Amino acid sequence: MAPRRKKNWKPWVSPSAFIDIVTTVKYLGKLRELASVAEENINQSRVQALLVELSNGNRTELRELLFVDGDESELNDDIEVLVNGRNIKFLDGMATSLGREDRVTLLYHGVRGFPGG
Repeated sequence: MAPRRKKNWKPWVSPSAFIDIVTTVKYLGKLRELASVAEENINQSRVQALLVELSNGNRTELRELLFVDGDESELNDDIEVLVNGRNIKFLDGMATSLGREDRVTLLYHGVRGFPGG
């Protein structure tokens, strides 16, 4: 016979189960001008979903700069995305997971040239 539970019994749930993943996004350089803010908080669990959300709405110029030919799966070569100071190229790329209190930095370097001149 199974033990009886108290009338108001509820299973224990960690308070962190109810907290959303909030990632701070910091814009540098030209991206700061296009985003019209220096920092903002976004609730996404992957880098690709975060970038798509950032470029939605009236941020068409930002979308054109972030992605190659509007393809949301391919990031422009001139864009650097850092998660907690580490480039996503050395992590899992656009599939990099984001946790609570992670910091994403977006940088457009846009400089191309030949070494020595």
